[in-house]
Amino acid sequence: MNRIGPNGLLAVATAFAFLLVIASVTVYGGDQPWWRHIVTAVVVVIAYILLQPLARKLMKTERRPLVSAEAPDAAVWASIYPGILILSSALPMIFPGVSFGLLVVIGAVIFGATIESARAARDGA
Repeated sequence: MNRIGPNGLLAVATAFAFLLVIASVTVYGGDQPWWRHIVTAVVVVIAYILLQPLARKLMKTERRPLVSAEAPDAAVWASIYPGILILSSALPMIFPGVSFGLLVVIGAVIFGATIESARAARDGA
């Protein structure tokens, strides 16, 4: 059985935090149908992952993981991603009835970034 690395753990932690955001927005959000935020999250994550190679090619950047052995303190900085999502999941409870679709999109991009980081670490980039 393969071990999961720090980038994989970051992606899993961010996934749980993102699920908390989606649940919070779905329960306390505006008058939208309950499935709208779930569909938005899935579409944005898939679009982010599929368009990331094109963006890297256009910007001439390389694919690198967020947490690497060269910078071990990056793990502490990378933990900000799930922390931001956990804190932002309280916003729909503080301001009930407001549409938080943008929060779902931002969370999906953050989650997509951690997935790309885990894929880059797995592929040895």
